[in-house]
Amino acid sequence: MNFDREKELRVQRSRLQEVRSRKARRRSIFIWSAIVCLGIIILINLIFHPLDKYLAHANEPDITVGKENPAQGKENTTQQPTNSLQGDTNKQQQQIQQQTQEGTTQVQEQVSQEDPHPLPLGKLIDNIPTKDNKTVYLTFDDGPNEHTAEIVSILEKNKINASFFWIGEKVTDKMGEFGHQMIEKGNVIGSHTMRHDALGKESGAKQKSDLTQAASLIGNKVGHKVTYMRPPYGSVNAETRKITKELGQYIMFWDVDSLDWSLAHNPEKILTNIKNGNVKPGSIILMHERKQTVEMLPKVIEYLRSQGYNFAALPASPVPEETKTK
Repeated sequence: MNFDREKELRVQRSRLQEVRSRKARRRSIFIWSAIVCLGIIILINLIFHPLDKYLAHANEPDITVGKENPAQGKENTTQQPTNSLQGDTNKQQQQIQQQTQEGTTQVQEQVSQEDPHPLPLGKLIDNIPTKDNKTVYLTFDDGPNEHTAEIVSILEKNKINASFFWIGEKVTDKMGEFGHQMIEKGNVIGSHTMRHDALGKESGAKQKSDLTQAASLIGNKVGHKVTYMRPPYGSVNAETRKITKELGQYIMFWDVDSLDWSLAHNPEKILTNIKNGNVKPGSIILMHERKQTVEMLPKVIEYLRSQGYNFAALPASPVPEETKTK
């Protein structure tokens, strides 16, 4: 009787150990599966994100991040009205710019407005000093739209010129004709890509297609060659630099950000941001074709003039820096 009892107990213990063993094996399999999945996610992230940022600025600080998540930007450009695109910077971009001012290229040779302007291809240009040492460059992104003519009218009243970066898919035949008139009067029109996409997140082939298409479309509409490109969100990578150099397009950044795109309900802050933006000779000032910008533009011009600054559009016929120095 006792023997049978012991045998039954041994069987029960054996079954219990087997159950525990199976549970332990399942737990182990689950843990290792989770570790493998996490490793795959980290590997993918390393391959497709930080690496291309690093390559974009091999010996320079990383400035590929613009104002917002590029995916959000794409959604905005397709679902919101054309004049509701956000601007190209935010607080994160400001902090990055403050920490990486040496990462952008300032053209050191000072030249007059009449002389050819040596500009570096494949580098980020945020300042163009001139011989008079008192010229600044007003630039407007995200057009053309219903505010383009208003901005041009203000410029004409003040007898100054500026530069515009247009989104290819927004340039109609009518706006192309108006753009032609703008250029004939001394303004400059560049590309802001076809659909306001973040170039730094795209493959080289897609970037080349986008930039080629945008320059061709805009150039045909306005009747002038497009030589300048401003990357939406300030997003670039190594391929952007290589491709723009190949295409002969200059990458135009900025060193003063008005943040006007975010100030629809506080337009006065646009002027404050410019006043606090450390404007200096050759500064490229970032603005957008927005209602609040139209409202504040006369005051911006008045303030900069009171500081002794002149205004100019970007050089109409820039000369590559490499050519100039040969």
